[in-house]
Amino acid sequence: MKSEVVDLAVAFGRSRLSPRTGFLHYSAQDEAGLDTIPVFENACFALALCKQKTAETILTAKDIIARLLPFQTVEGNFPTYLHEYPKTWDPCLALKIAPVFMMLLQEFGHVLDTSFKAEVTKSVERALSYAEQQRYVDPIWINRLAACRHKRETCLVTTDRGMFFESLITRQLAMHEQTLHGVRYNRSLQLLCVGPYTQTKGHLTSSALEMVLAHATPLVARHKTPQREHLLAALILPCATDTVSDSPIEIIVDGSLHVFWQGADSMHHLTAPQSTHWAQIDEMTLQLTVPAGESYVFVDWALDISIFVEGKKGTLFAIHNQLTIHSSSLAIEIRFEQASGYCGHITRGNRPLQTEAKGARLYEAYDWKLFLNPVCG
Repeated sequence: MKSEVVDLAVAFGRSRLSPRTGFLHYSAQDEAGLDTIPVFENACFALALCKQKTAETILTAKDIIARLLPFQTVEGNFPTYLHEYPKTWDPCLALKIAPVFMMLLQEFGHVLDTSFKAEVTKSVERALSYAEQQRYVDPIWINRLAACRHKRETCLVTTDRGMFFESLITRQLAMHEQTLHGVRYNRSLQLLCVGPYTQTKGHLTSSALEMVLAHATPLVARHKTPQREHLLAALILPCATDTVSDSPIEIIVDGSLHVFWQGADSMHHLTAPQSTHWAQIDEMTLQLTVPAGESYVFVDWALDISIFVEGKKGTLFAIHNQLTIHSSSLAIEIRFEQASGYCGHITRGNRPLQTEAKGARLYEAYDWKLFLNPVCG
């Protein structure tokens, strides 16, 4: 595993580590939450600590695991957060934590004492026994249990960005080759071309697999901020895809039209309706035509992005006007095909897949929004 990813995983864990409890505090529902102690993330943090391979980090990891084990229920599952014990809400959690413990034993069993290894082994067996009593419908978890028990071959069964991590862990347990077939990866952008393409503030949300696929090159800016995905990436063995691109522009139609390109400091991401017609004029120019009935385009707000109406800055435009989005490396010309009676607006807003517009940041705007409104009268 690339040491940069492991170091970032540990940095994220230490940034959330409580001196009072000795656990990582984190909440998936509220990332600013400081009260909740998640079991899975703490187990991942412990494994990342071990991968730093120092006496201090291995002892710290052992202490975290040892204090997590008593929270395993009699049935064999774990609570999502420690304060929920003995209640468990996620029947799949046992199959998420068991592989972490299995990796710990496999990779670092030779430096762990016998009694501790026996306790972790017993915990894995209880977790798998619990899983065998459940009636999983999703192939992800059916294959995960089979891989943990070494019962049969498993394969990559998802094309969803959010579940690639789970599928890849299953493949590792089943000792599959680590080449992902039919998965497109852009090396220059360090972009996994699989949706959904959620935004975290002004940039595309990073995924653990993107970080692992970039193992041969330094991480780009959006992957360098310590985040939960680093904990997940620290679990994945080096892997590759059979479809690789080095293009500076990536255009994907996946429910919407997505355009990705490298800006001055970060990768930019434009979203338009799926039926938008596009043409690449040259390396520096892209033309988009948004068809009648569709009326929105989003692009991330950034210092090197400017929007012009017929060559001038403005906030209103007519149907026949040409809009141009300028960045340091690409110009995107946009026209809306629409009947008369509409007025165009350029304003700040958030695309539907923006993850940060909630709680205290509910009214923050991280995108430019270009859209049409009917003119009354």
